[in-house]
Amino acid sequence: MYTTMAILTLTSLIPPITIALVSPNEKNSYPHYVKTTIASTFMISLFPTMMFMCTDQEVIISNWHWTATQTLDLSLS
Repeated sequence: MYTTMAILTLTSLIPPITIALVSPNEKNSYPHYVKTTIASTFMISLFPTMMFMCTDQEVIISNWHWTATQTLDLSLS
């Protein structure tokens, strides 16, 4: 599962990076550039988000008791 998510993350990061490198001197207004960047980022993030929601991992609660001493109790939740 970890390898699949890493590959999907890298695959989703490649198009914005290549677009930025291909046309760095294009004259767009800054508000249009920001709007386009935010819209494309949102669209790219939908696929991993839907995969996360469909695997029901948002409802998993894990509690790992890390270490305990006499006066200090550390737990990771």
